[in-house]
Amino acid sequence: VALARPQKTRANKQRSGWALGQPLAIAARPLWYWDSPLEIRCYTKRRTGAPIRLFHRGRWHQVIRSWGPERIETGWWRSRAVRREYFRVEVDSGQRFWVFRQLPTAQWFLQGNFG
Repeated sequence: VALARPQKTRANKQRSGWALGQPLAIAARPLWYWDSPLEIRCYTKRRTGAPIRLFHRGRWHQVIRSWGPERIETGWWRSRAVRREYFRVEVDSGQRFWVFRQLPTAQWFLQGNFG
């Protein structure tokens, strides 16, 4: 379980050794974060599964690849509990987003953009 404020964390891993013709791996954290997560609509195959389609900026996007979930939550001693499952997704337009499902309500939000 990771820190409940992921926008305050940074991964300092150097990536090397990639071969020509290999797609680059998506980073663990986005380049840009929204000040407040944007509520979005998502479809999944299973209630607890990764999104297969998401609605953002007036249009539906088909998810072509996804990574996750990554569970992020606050400790039990915090008064305002945060429980989220994050997914990194790539959509048909080539954009890559960091989305999460709020637990236990199952509402979906867009947290950031990978560039």
